[in-house]
Amino acid sequence: MTTPPSFTKEYHSKLYPSIQPNRPEISAKGKVVLVTGAGSGIGRETAITLAKADAKIIILCSRRTPLLGETKKQIKGLGNNSTVLVFQLDISNETSVNQVFDRATQEAGTIGIVVNSAALSTTPDPLKDVSSAEFWKSFEMNPKGGFHVSQAFPRTNSPSPSSPKTLLYFSTKVDHPLCSQSAFAAPGYCISKLSLAKLVEGLAFQNLGHLRVYMLHPGAVRTGMTDTMLAASRYPEALKNALTGDDVEVPAGFVLWLVSMHGECVPSGKLWWINWDVDELEKRVEKLENAYLLTVGMMGWPFVYILDVYMVVNNCHCMRASIRHRQMV
Repeated sequence: MTTPPSFTKEYHSKLYPSIQPNRPEISAKGKVVLVTGAGSGIGRETAITLAKADAKIIILCSRRTPLLGETKKQIKGLGNNSTVLVFQLDISNETSVNQVFDRATQEAGTIGIVVNSAALSTTPDPLKDVSSAEFWKSFEMNPKGGFHVSQAFPRTNSPSPSSPKTLLYFSTKVDHPLCSQSAFAAPGYCISKLSLAKLVEGLAFQNLGHLRVYMLHPGAVRTGMTDTMLAASRYPEALKNALTGDDVEVPAGFVLWLVSMHGECVPSGKLWWINWDVDELEKRVEKLENAYLLTVGMMGWPFVYILDVYMVVNNCHCMRASIRHRQMV
């Protein structure tokens, strides 16, 4: 795998000490976490890593319940005290999402962290060759599913300044403008993930101080979804180089760090690569506060003045102030 340009000097493809689950400073002890897409791949590894870090309760969710049983078995095999709950969940179905969050909150109490790993990718074909049904599948799972989670989580767990919550969405590097123009990119997947990015930015902005919301590029980890994309690709060898090479423990460890006190330095509403060095991120807090850094928009023109006027019209004085004090890139 070719190492891409990085926001930090260090770029990690393997687990390193700062994000290891046995690091006491990022322990998940006492935390209640819900993970979607927990039956395989990155979602499964994230749940296992949180268990290794002593999470109090881990709620496993997926459309495929037999796979959740295997994840639960692996967590129980660790021999720690984490309680594991299992729910069948289809995030594209609003009723399913609401029912699961209602039941999970009743059984586990207040959920402090949600990791949305459930996703769907379509075939990497040119737009002219993609059917309408195939194209819209990604939208049903990615922005629509993400929207359902973004409503059900706050509704059932009441985030507030005195009891903040954290919501993470695994996304993709195709949120970067030029990546979405790649010959290997699946059009429906790319465009749906860009839609999800704007949902995350808006959700974070509207919930400043009580709900931290992030998008994470999970790295080049080989999963069942990437295998499906490789099998359907016209350029399998080239795509393999772009989609594989990172260990699955790296995104899981980055999540563990991000939901800890150390990760609170990372501003909400932005897209982060799990390969970036967390120690460097902690040292660059002031630069990270830039309102337009690591967000999706028109390259080179942040539209700040019209945004400012919009906020005045809507009397969003506190939000307006949060934008005004930051510098443009």
